[in-house]
Amino acid sequence: MAKKKTEFDVIVAGAGPAGATVAAILAKEGCSVALLDRETFPRPKSCVGWVNPRTEDLLKGLGVATKKLLARPIGDVIFHNANLSQYSVPKMTACPGYFVDRGAFDEQLVRAAKKAGAHLLEEHDVSDLNPLESGVEVVTSNGERLTCKLLVLAVGATTKLRARVGLKRSESRGVRWTAMVEQVIDTKPKGARPKGAAAISRMDIILGVTPENGLAVLARQPDRIALFVNSPGERNFIRDRLVELAAALRAREFVPEGFAVDPSSIVCAESCHDPALELDSHVGKNTLTIGDAGGFVAAVSQEGIYPSMWSAQIAADVIRDALAGDQSQDALMTFDTRWRLAMGDYLRPPNTDLQLLAPLIFSNQPMTDRMAKAFFFGENI
Repeated sequence: MAKKKTEFDVIVAGAGPAGATVAAILAKEGCSVALLDRETFPRPKSCVGWVNPRTEDLLKGLGVATKKLLARPIGDVIFHNANLSQYSVPKMTACPGYFVDRGAFDEQLVRAAKKAGAHLLEEHDVSDLNPLESGVEVVTSNGERLTCKLLVLAVGATTKLRARVGLKRSESRGVRWTAMVEQVIDTKPKGARPKGAAAISRMDIILGVTPENGLAVLARQPDRIALFVNSPGERNFIRDRLVELAAALRAREFVPEGFAVDPSSIVCAESCHDPALELDSHVGKNTLTIGDAGGFVAAVSQEGIYPSMWSAQIAADVIRDALAGDQSQDALMTFDTRWRLAMGDYLRPPNTDLQLLAPLIFSNQPMTDRMAKAFFFGENI
């Protein structure tokens, strides 16, 4: 029986879009890579999954077929105010993005990493990290000890794990939550649809749903409806706000009558804690932090798949240089500069309060169009 491999050039903790992307790139280039995740793939993933159209190029670069993954382009886009009394429709000159099945999306990225040669270790949660002189020891929840020259944290790493490699999270910023519910539409025979069902994929974006500039998105597809609320604040308040919003959407026939949200059916999870631009560094001792764990989330839309994959692509370039040189830590330190130069404008929040802009968004077509470009393409308002 062959001895189980425990030493790697790179260990990637977390096999979501960021982790699978960096693992696939590095393995394809000949690095020995271990890709760890606490789950088993394919895994269910509660998420109003949509991606920036630029994601297509990243997927093709990994050798992932996009025809099925990106088969649902977002058609209609409408902005609404918090009480749904006002709306505006942006003039879109290009496809704003695609709805995706997160379970299928993540599975395809993991498959790409495995095909490239990465060692996928499922049901391997990281319980501790031990910095070494020339690498990092990773301790898994089942007691295994793996070592690597360089570590990539691509999972919602705990404060403990980040602290072990010299990375700190802000203690002043409040927790941001995402509450989400999804229902499959029971369409009637002969193609008839209940009120509120969409004939094409449509996104309703509801601004200012909480006093903290919370955002809601209603994703209406021919066979399913999903609603999420993302905002700072208390977990129960965010959950209750989603229930209230669902009732308001039913009253206005935006969704079918059967879209009655039971609070127990709501998935509510901590969202991105520290935006990437507010972190002093993403570089620890022989370690990089990418994806959601590094705050790589678009400020206006809170979309994280595309920026996560983008951060992974940059991280792979940095890690390649670090493994090839004598001073690996010096090479890793360039990551902070590289991603800021490449992604800073995309991730930067609006230079004014969205609540102050709201009256213009709903009364001025150019402002509506600028808001759409900020939401889907990361352009500054």
